[in-house]
Amino acid sequence: MVVCNINDTGVTSQEPTTPSTGTDVLSDSAIRSNFTSLGVANCSLSDDIIAALANQLPGSLPNLSELDLTGNGAVTADALPFLMSLIGASDHASGLQTLRLGSLSTNSLPSIIQGSTVTWGNLKSLDLRRVKMTPVEVGSLGALCTRPSGLVDLCLDGLKLSRSDALEKLLGSGSLCSIESLSLAGCALQDSDLAPITAAVTEGLAIRSLKLSANRITDTGAGSLMEAFVARGAECPLAELNLANNQIRDGCAETVSKLISTAPRLHSLLLGHNALSGASLKTILASLCTMDSTSLRVLDLCSQDSQVDESEMEELLSLVAEKLGYRMDEAEGVKRCGTSPLPCHPQGLTINLTGLGGSGETGQALDSLAVKTDYVRVQRPWLALQHSLEISDWLRGSLSSECNDDSDCGQCSLTSVEWCQVLGLPKDPSLPSWLQVSEHRSRAVYLTGLSGGVSAGKLEGDLESEADCLVKEVCIMKDFIVRQPNGIAWVLMADDSSVQKALEFFHEGKALMFSQPYVISQVKLSVIASDSKEEDLTKARVDLEARAQEAARENAEHRALLASSYQASQERHEYAKANPAYADGRIW
Repeated sequence: MVVCNINDTGVTSQEPTTPSTGTDVLSDSAIRSNFTSLGVANCSLSDDIIAALANQLPGSLPNLSELDLTGNGAVTADALPFLMSLIGASDHASGLQTLRLGSLSTNSLPSIIQGSTVTWGNLKSLDLRRVKMTPVEVGSLGALCTRPSGLVDLCLDGLKLSRSDALEKLLGSGSLCSIESLSLAGCALQDSDLAPITAAVTEGLAIRSLKLSANRITDTGAGSLMEAFVARGAECPLAELNLANNQIRDGCAETVSKLISTAPRLHSLLLGHNALSGASLKTILASLCTMDSTSLRVLDLCSQDSQVDESEMEELLSLVAEKLGYRMDEAEGVKRCGTSPLPCHPQGLTINLTGLGGSGETGQALDSLAVKTDYVRVQRPWLALQHSLEISDWLRGSLSSECNDDSDCGQCSLTSVEWCQVLGLPKDPSLPSWLQVSEHRSRAVYLTGLSGGVSAGKLEGDLESEADCLVKEVCIMKDFIVRQPNGIAWVLMADDSSVQKALEFFHEGKALMFSQPYVISQVKLSVIASDSKEEDLTKARVDLEARAQEAARENAEHRALLASSYQASQERHEYAKANPAYADGRIW
């Protein structure tokens, strides 16, 4: 085992047992650990525990290259020399490349590392999110970020660096700085605080990833920074820029467009949760190139504070469709989904337009893994029984794409044996026998996702009162082992128009039971009839009559129970009126 992750595991503060002899307990190299990655985040460690481990087990982690100490608040920078003793690198370069010290107290960290440059010579990634460091101490990390062997990845999320010279000292001369990935999320940065970063980029800072989310940056600071990247032209190294959750408005939309068009390595651009208007969003989306000629794979424009009306949203979605190569076909003014050849997009392509609107026809047509819209808020993705039957039929090549009769288009064809296997017969004998009869099956709908407490009467009443359907029978399916409702039901309608009303009821998003949405699916299926067609009709008729009689008996029993309860209540009420001393069954 080379990776050990015991994050969030409590470690007691009990004193470790000291070896009885002064000999090296790990003199045999065969018992030293092979760990290359060790995660001990949020494990209640302290300086004393680490020191005791180092004294008892020196050199026990000679192969360690990644260490995560995040969340151990009692650990300070004073524990670093003991960590080096554990790694066995007190007097030579260790193999440690990644060190995470989030939420620790690291006041003297820069001086300790600088004092042991040989020991820390291979360190490339340092995570200091929410650590207890002053801006002056952050600035002193600049000595660790010089080429050619300095830090490459530095995370300072949550450190308040506004109105300080920390970033200026950290980055220094851009061409000499070794940082390629810098994260400054939630650092309360303002426009003026970005000046050192902009200057470093202009001077040649080879930064690939820059995260500035959750700050106070406006158009001025963001525009100047992006202009510096644009000015680098083909030499611009930027691959990821995160400016989400700031105060960016319409002032830098043109600059964003230039950055998308000119940065040759730009992979991710995150501008969500700002205040870009519909016009600015259109300007940004218009700069999209064909996906085979650009490196951009993630463009996040979600949840802007500025109002985007419905017509603007339709224009934005149509523009995205055009840029990505979708053809929006219309029939009688209605956009049709899945009628045009789908373009081949690179893996990982995501254009996030959620939180802006766009739940109409264009949003429905585009909503996918590549284009995220608000359509799923109105209509959740669903796969019905009919879809599964059609997919299966296409896969085995039996569903014809040409139909002589429109009523038969899209129908699947199964044998009686196959249809019984789909239904689960004969394992579940409670299934309605009319599913074997074509004229009944054409008037059946299949319901899934129902609440476990739904009753046949409740479901029938909901379909008749809310969807205006004429229901002939409702069969609630039960698990054939525990005999409890499994969320599935078959409903037989009295006529074909009721089937269409039920489907419209579902597609309008009104199919709710106890505030829980459920799916209604029609069954368009052609079953190759067996020799016993008359027997199926007879059995279906007999079963329908038997279930109707059973339902009538249960209704009669229920009405009798209600009548007896009402009669008993009336008698108690009359007795209470005649006997004032009687109240709620008690004599006062």
